[in-house]
Amino acid sequence: MRKAGLFAILLLLMLVFVLPVGAQEKPVSITLEREPCFGTCPAYSLTIYEEDGTVEYNGLSSVEVEGQQTSQIDKELVAMLVEGFADAGYFEWEDRYDTMFVTDLPYVTTSVTRDGVTKEIFRYVGDDSAPIELAYLEVWIDKVVNSKQWTGKEPFIYYHSRDRQEVMQLDRGECAADDEPCPSYLLTVFDDGLVVYLGIEDVAEVGVHTGTVDAEAVAALADEITEAGYFEWDAKYGDADSDSPIVVTSLLWDEQYHEIIRHIDASTAPEALIALEDRIDVLVNVSQWVDGAEGS
Repeated sequence: MRKAGLFAILLLLMLVFVLPVGAQEKPVSITLEREPCFGTCPAYSLTIYEEDGTVEYNGLSSVEVEGQQTSQIDKELVAMLVEGFADAGYFEWEDRYDTMFVTDLPYVTTSVTRDGVTKEIFRYVGDDSAPIELAYLEVWIDKVVNSKQWTGKEPFIYYHSRDRQEVMQLDRGECAADDEPCPSYLLTVFDDGLVVYLGIEDVAEVGVHTGTVDAEAVAALADEITEAGYFEWDAKYGDADSDSPIVVTSLLWDEQYHEIIRHIDASTAPEALIALEDRIDVLVNVSQWVDGAEGS
C-alpha cells in the first residue's frame, strides 16, 4: 500500500512537469463576462492572461461564434488595460451594483488583477448608481481584444440612467494600415452636458475620461444635426468589404434615433455628415485627449 501511495505521488509530480505551459495555470489579468438579457444581448466571456497576452473567448448565446476560441494581444496592451482601469478608479468602487431600477437587462462581471490584488465588480446594467465609467471600461476590453470577430457585433455600451439621456455618439475606428497615426476613440455626449471619452489607439490619453460641456450647446448641435437631415440620411455609406476605417455616429433627439456608419473612403456620404462629425469633436474639445492639448 505504501509503494502504491508513493507511485501515485510520483505520477502526479511527473504530470505537473510534463504538462505543456498552456495547460498549467497562468496568472489572469482581466476577465469580462456578459450574461443574457430578455432579448438578444450577446452572452460570452473573455479572459486575458498576463504573461503572454493570450485571450480566451467562450461564446454562450446571441453571438456569431459559440464555444471557445483563442487569440493573442501584445503584453503591453494588457498592462495598459490594467493601469487604465486603476486610473479610472476601478479598485476603489463597490464590488456589486445590482439594484433593479428597471428589469430584463443583462449583468456584466469584470475582474482586474494588479500587483497580486484582484478586484471583481458585478454590475446590473440597470443600476445607475454604478460609475458610468465602468460601462466604458467594459467596452474597452471588447475593443482591445476585438470581440466583434466572434460576437459579430460592435460592442454596445450598456448603461441605463434615470437622470440623464445619451444624445449623440461619435466612434472613430482604427486604421487598417500602420503607416500613419490614426486616432481611434469613442465619444458620448449626454443631455446634461456630461461627456465620456474612451481612447483606443494613437491618442494622447488612452482609457476612460470624463468632462462637461454646456447643456444648451448640446441641444443646439442636436437641433442643427436634425435640421441638416440626419434622420433622413442612409444608415451606411461605403462598401462593407472595404478596409478603410469607419466612423459611426448616432443621434437620439426629439424621440427619434438614427445611427450612421461611414467608411471614410465612401464618396456618396453627405458632406454635411462629415462636417457634423467634426462639430462633435469641437463641441467636446476632443483635442485635450487626442492631441494632449487642452483648448487647442
